[in-house]
Amino acid sequence: MASAFPSFVKSHASSTTVTLRDLGILWSGLLIATAIVHRAYSFQTTSPLLEMLRQSGAIILFAQLAFLLWALRGGWSPLAQWRNLPWPVQLLGLWFATTFWLSSAFYSPISAFASLLCVGTLIQIGFAFALSDRLAVTHADSVSHMQTAMCVGLTVVAILTTVHFWSATDANLALGEVIVWQASIPGFISVRLFGAVCGALLTLIVASALMRKDNRHQLFHMAVIIFMSGLTVWTGTRAAVVGLFGALLIGFVLLRVRPPVGRSVKVVLCIAVGALLGPLFAPTGDPVFQLFAPQDYSTPNGTSSGRMAMWRAMFGAFAESPVFGLGSGSSRWAMPPEMARHVQPHNFVVQFLSDWGLAGAIPAFALLGYATFKAHLIGRRIPIIVPIIIMLDALLIMALFDGILHFARETTMVMMCFAIIFASDRQSRMSVSA
Repeated sequence: MASAFPSFVKSHASSTTVTLRDLGILWSGLLIATAIVHRAYSFQTTSPLLEMLRQSGAIILFAQLAFLLWALRGGWSPLAQWRNLPWPVQLLGLWFATTFWLSSAFYSPISAFASLLCVGTLIQIGFAFALSDRLAVTHADSVSHMQTAMCVGLTVVAILTTVHFWSATDANLALGEVIVWQASIPGFISVRLFGAVCGALLTLIVASALMRKDNRHQLFHMAVIIFMSGLTVWTGTRAAVVGLFGALLIGFVLLRVRPPVGRSVKVVLCIAVGALLGPLFAPTGDPVFQLFAPQDYSTPNGTSSGRMAMWRAMFGAFAESPVFGLGSGSSRWAMPPEMARHVQPHNFVVQFLSDWGLAGAIPAFALLGYATFKAHLIGRRIPIIVPIIIMLDALLIMALFDGILHFARETTMVMMCFAIIFASDRQSRMSVSA
């Protein structure tokens, strides 16, 4: 099995380690694969099987399972990792593992699909642990190598999106379909999720640029920021903008990021240039791609794009089964009939409570909060991973407004961040003790 894993993983002395560059390549490969397999011009693909695979993130999860098997063959010991965890984390982990799936298996009217989502959650957690164990030593250029590989993958998807948009008319009007541009990003259910991924990667690039100790390839890095900023604003994803600047603020306050004034000005100007250019390429007259539409701010619910009404409705549904919840993916069926159905409630707090109830949500919140708190403590000791922590913060901020912790690809980005951070901490402690 180890030999079957991609050969670029063998770039270090041990074939059982993966570098950050390798990780970026793997992530990009999966991004491109989903873009090729899952293409549509509406919110539903033409094949029910493909739609089920798309909604469950099957391509991502199968790849993570393959990684788990490779890690096991390479010497990863889940039991040893478990024993090294603090006892409160072990207790919370057991609590979560024994409760979060109960409503999906025994209460949900879509129990088969809900249970599949639960299996996906376990695979994601296992992937994070295996990755943290198998990562090679992080060095000063590691983060830069990873973000370069990820940018290449996202650029390919942008090109595929351009081709997909250009070929839409002949392909769809002949079938009598109405083209929904916001659902036409290859591999993505919604343009908002594409914007979230773009925003997370933009955050990583900006944080790295601000913390860079030299001016090597400065023009290239500025050009990448302009491109990524334009792509993010093109999607009209407000959560990505909030995530970017919220995470940078956290980095300034908690992680002591203090970039030179001149470099900060250059980065801000590049973001502004991209933000001005992005909307020029958006579908004409489609308000979904507008970052700031005045009519959206007439009411609080309008400002949140209907999220406040959705959250109230899902809190009401949660109140009917507060202990164990309604089952994963409950917003698909628990929303009031007069409201538009959504595959997730666009807020991870509401999602955890409605899907898993208090029995699953309490340990999930505690574990996520503990891991995030520890990550920031680690960042204060290991500056080279601060850009990763800032990207993690951006993803978690965006998770308050969209399905970052629901969909497999976006959840994988969160798990990658945690794995890199805790692997760096372990490696740092080992080097000190040696």
